[in-house]
Amino acid sequence: MDKEQPLQKDSRLRHKMKEDVHRVYELPKAGKKIDLKLCSDLSIKKLRAKLNLAENCSAFVNVIELEEKVKSMEDPKVWVKAAIMLVIHNVLCPTNSSLLCLQYAHILEDPSGVTSYNWCSHILEHIKEGIASSRVVNPTIDFHFLMINYMEKMGMESPFLTGKYKRPSLRDWDVTKANQLLA
Repeated sequence: MDKEQPLQKDSRLRHKMKEDVHRVYELPKAGKKIDLKLCSDLSIKKLRAKLNLAENCSAFVNVIELEEKVKSMEDPKVWVKAAIMLVIHNVLCPTNSSLLCLQYAHILEDPSGVTSYNWCSHILEHIKEGIASSRVVNPTIDFHFLMINYMEKMGMESPFLTGKYKRPSLRDWDVTKANQLLA
């Protein structure tokens, strides 16, 4: 039996999963690898200053504190950086921590460049790390969230939702569709 066969299967499975993440979130599935270890203290310090957060080098900020700051931000470029951080924390790479990771600071130095990164692989890596971690209370929550979004995108009901919440509330919206529903 060929020893590379399981690796080839794993590679094909990983590619298929990356395609599924791309289909759900419509994020880049190719590009630069996101490596949070490359984020410097200086990048974090600059981001903290732009977001008007306490002056320290902590790579974490309380989510509620950042949400409050976002409400009063006037600079659109800074608002975009904060919004991206909240989307990463709450949707793409959720955790059960009330602390938001600022180690994406080096990526956010140029917010228009975030699309040059391979977000699909990063999300899958986040899920894999969550499942392997003993510190995570519910390691499959990321997977379930992704599956619910996938099933919604495909027009199917999720087996994970019961009662009055049988269908996810996430939808693809556009202005015309929203106005029709409001009329």
